[in-house]
Amino acid sequence: MAARGRPVRALVRPESAHLVAGEGIEVAEGDLADPRSLRDAVTGVDAVIHSACTFTSPEVDVAAMRALLDGWHQGAFVFVSSVDAYGRPPVVEVTEDTPSAEPLTAYGRAKLDCERMLWEAAGTGGRGGATAVRAPLVWGPHPGCATS
Repeated sequence: MAARGRPVRALVRPESAHLVAGEGIEVAEGDLADPRSLRDAVTGVDAVIHSACTFTSPEVDVAAMRALLDGWHQGAFVFVSSVDAYGRPPVVEVTEDTPSAEPLTAYGRAKLDCERMLWEAAGTGGRGGATAVRAPLVWGPHPGCATS
């Protein structure tokens, strides 16, 4: 977006700020465990893309989502969730319309809880629409992964 002349605000931990600093990028320092920094980072933005996760502290991840939703007042919200939110579906082919079963891990439960909070907030109080991306885990190199 910054390359297209649109302002970008990136929330990063202080030790990572140098990784995203650049022309057109406003760096907002914060942490998933600091709700105020999260609310402040999304206040006044046109859209939110939330892809951060502790992976090991589901309670922090859920509280972080709550803080981001509290600060989100306009535009769209994209949340990078996980296929772990599906749990173990009772079908062989899983599509985006497949309902979630009970997640098998606390991580998956937290992702599903965050999705549900997002759906409840979307379209209310001036907020726009929302999307949850249930990204699979991809590891490489692997014979099944194309490389070029």
